[in-house]
Amino acid sequence: MVDAENAEWLGVIERQQQEIELLRQELAAVTSRDGACSSLERCGSDASLASSVASLAFSVLSMRDNGSELPMDSERYAKICEKMERMRAALAKKDAKLRKARAQCSEDQKEAARLRDAMATLRSEMDTFCAQHAREHAASQVAVNEAVEKAAQALMKSDLLSAELIKLREGEAALREDIRIHSKAAKAADIVREKLQQELDQTRHLAADAQSEKTALQDSLIQQERKSDSEWNNLRTQMLQQRVNDLEATAQQQSIQLNQQTRLIDQQNQQIQQFKERQFAAERAFTAEHAENQRHAAHLLKSNIMLQQDLEHEQARCQKLHQQVQQQFETSQMLVEDLLQSKLKVTKRDQLLHQRGEKYCELLDEYRVLTRHTQALELSERELVSVLIPTKKRLALLQDTLTRFCYELEGVTKQMVTSRNREVSLGRALREYGKRNRELQASVVIARQQV
Repeated sequence: MVDAENAEWLGVIERQQQEIELLRQELAAVTSRDGACSSLERCGSDASLASSVASLAFSVLSMRDNGSELPMDSERYAKICEKMERMRAALAKKDAKLRKARAQCSEDQKEAARLRDAMATLRSEMDTFCAQHAREHAASQVAVNEAVEKAAQALMKSDLLSAELIKLREGEAALREDIRIHSKAAKAADIVREKLQQELDQTRHLAADAQSEKTALQDSLIQQERKSDSEWNNLRTQMLQQRVNDLEATAQQQSIQLNQQTRLIDQQNQQIQQFKERQFAAERAFTAEHAENQRHAAHLLKSNIMLQQDLEHEQARCQKLHQQVQQQFETSQMLVEDLLQSKLKVTKRDQLLHQRGEKYCELLDEYRVLTRHTQALELSERELVSVLIPTKKRLALLQDTLTRFCYELEGVTKQMVTSRNREVSLGRALREYGKRNRELQASVVIARQQV
């Protein structure tokens, strides 16, 4: 009867061990499927599982009455239990560290999101500033080109006006020289006309004297003819007649010369009158042309002054645009410095994330070490169970222990389900964090390339 009951309890224990082994295999499959990220979340559940197993083994070791003895060394089991308690405390500490690391990771995610927003804002401001700077630079370049073109046209017009003014001055000098020459010629003609007039007056006086002398000779001849009919008188009369003839020839020649000189004087008077008319016309044309040149020069001077004012206005506008471009350049330099500082901050954040990743790897290695220790504890548990199998006493106590173990196993199952759910959520969170981290790194790389 007792043997049958013991065999039945042994079968129950074996079934419970098989169920525990199946649960462990399922837990190992979940661990291999989710990877290192879900291992962080399972640390707490595995620690609780190890603590429950350790408490079960300790209760089994402590559940003996005064008369029964186990074929095991109590000091060895006490050391094992103490070691399990230390491992459980270490697992609890690691779990606290991992929770702190998760909290820090969430804060880093928030900081990374803030940095991404700041980078996006800086990028949009940089694009807006670049577009505005390009528009202002194009406008200033167009204004400068227009000002240069207007200045070049003004200089060309000024050069043309200077050339025309030089030509007009040369023409004025030539006209003045012609007027001076004609004035000299007119003065010389006046002097010649005066000389000719004097000669004409002298010739007229001589002609009048000759005529009076001829009249006197004729009178004397008549008187001599009257007084004497002698031969001497005839000879004298002939001589007088010859002299009269000579005087008449001389007077006729002088008359011819006088007529010629008169005609020459008339021609010179006509030429002088024509020259005076031409001189008056030239002076009038010169006066009109000089007035026209004065008006044209005044108009050119006014145009030159207006062009000079336009040029000064364009130069002032170009100077103002240059100052605005300089201010925009200084603003862009400040923005670039701010961007460099933000890049340095991002680099420091990357370094901190790298250090935290290294710490995470170290924690993962420690967790693996603890997992190996847990497996060693499970092996020791198996040894304890194999040692407890031959016992034939204290079956009631074992039954109560198994009942409690079943309750604890149900709790472990619930914890495993909870841990699986937490593993899934943590895996999603870590994947989202990895995705955001990659996006942040890509945005940082793009920002560096743009700068």
